[in-house]
Amino acid sequence: MIEIKLDDNIGNLLKTSIPNWENLGNKIANTSIYANNDILNTALVTTKFKLEAAHMYLCTLNQAYGLTPSHATQFLKRAMTENILFSLGSGLDALAHVINQIYGFNIDFHRVQIDHHRPTQNNEGDCIRCKLDNLNNDNLSKYLNTELPRSPIPKEHWYAAFTQYRNQVAHRTLYLIHLTAEGLYLPDDPTNLNPLVKPFFDANRHEIIVPNYTQNRELIQYFQSHFDNVLSIVEKTYELMVDKI
Repeated sequence: MIEIKLDDNIGNLLKTSIPNWENLGNKIANTSIYANNDILNTALVTTKFKLEAAHMYLCTLNQAYGLTPSHATQFLKRAMTENILFSLGSGLDALAHVINQIYGFNIDFHRVQIDHHRPTQNNEGDCIRCKLDNLNNDNLSKYLNTELPRSPIPKEHWYAAFTQYRNQVAHRTLYLIHLTAEGLYLPDDPTNLNPLVKPFFDANRHEIIVPNYTQNRELIQYFQSHFDNVLSIVEKTYELMVDKI
């Protein structure tokens, strides 16, 4: 039996952390051309819901670390890992729908996402990022290109690994491994499907090396950092869009 305790107000704990979300929502509600825009209003609510969900999964993951190790607790940790990735990624995609509606880009509802589409003959430039970049001196375009770089994403940027992990869990399992007694770690390359590569002693560094786990991406620290990144990006994006209404 696994017991997880959550705050009675779970799902509404971030309100004080996202004042720009509320400001934008109030302005939308009081602007006739936006007030009845179901796509915009749903996307606005969805961004908050996804952030609240990611926060809940992170709280659950934190508690799972304190549980007696077992098959059930290991499964719980893996499930929370994937849920956090999905929720944060989905929150950014919902944010793209808000941008699409407020800027009036009219990109097809089924094609809206925060990342750059791979262009084809029929859709070249038809994505949120391309549309923003085509505007002159747009502050949101500049901001997103810094915080969420377009492909090819610099390898050292946090969004590069985050995108890899999100794509991995959408199609296949993400292997985790115990490196120390303190916790679980994410693999450097999530596409490596062989989690059982043996550690070796590096005589030059005088330490044991576990292949594909050299970045020391401990789950709690890693996801707390990325949760903070996404929360900050969503809030700043709302702030930059308030004057567009």
